[in-house]
Amino acid sequence: MQPLQKNFPFEAVSQAVIDQMDSMYVIAHSKLSLTKLDMNGKVVYELDSSLKQGQQNTYMYNDLAVDEHGNAYVIVTVLDEFGLKVVREHILKISSDGKSRQMLYTDNIPNTETHMRVGKLQRLHIEQNQLYFYKKQPQNNSAILMSIDLVQDSLLKPPTEVHSVLLPPNQYLKEIIGTPSSPYLLFYKARTFI
Repeated sequence: MQPLQKNFPFEAVSQAVIDQMDSMYVIAHSKLSLTKLDMNGKVVYELDSSLKQGQQNTYMYNDLAVDEHGNAYVIVTVLDEFGLKVVREHILKISSDGKSRQMLYTDNIPNTETHMRVGKLQRLHIEQNQLYFYKKQPQNNSAILMSIDLVQDSLLKPPTEVHSVLLPPNQYLKEIIGTPSSPYLLFYKARTFI
C-alpha cells in the first residue's frame, strides 16, 4: 500500500516528518491522530491524541520530532471542555512500534493566561541525544530554549534552560523557529500591541 499515491486517506494534515529509515509520521485529522508508515507505506501504528478516556477535554498533537531509533516525540495540547483554551501541555515519547508512551514533561497553563488552541511549547527538535523545545513566557515577553537529555537515566529529570530570547516591547510572540546549534540565528513571528 502506498498511502500517498493510492487510497489511504489523510485529511487535514498539519505536519509530516520522514526519519532516517524512510518511515513517515503524519499528524492529521485536525491534529487528532498520529500515523507512522514504514518505508513501504505499511501502517506501523495510528494513535489517537487523547490521553485519558472519558474526559471532556480535547487533546491535539501540535508538534512532532523523531529520533534515530524511530521514537516519536510530540507536543500534546489539552484544551478545555469547549475546545478553545489551552489548559495543559505534555511532551510525550512514543516508542518506535507505537506500543508505549512516556510522559517527558508537563506544563500546566495558569488561569491568568489565555492561549487559544496553541500553547506555550513549540518547535521540538532533536540534536545529539537532546530534545529541544521553546517555551513562550508571556509575562516577560520572551521564549526560553529548553532541553531534555534523551539518555535513558535522564528522562525523569526536569528540562534545563539553554538560551533565552527577549522580544522588543509591545510585541507578542506568535511562533519561533531556530536550531539549538545556532541559538542566535532565530526567526520569529510576532504581533504588535497597539
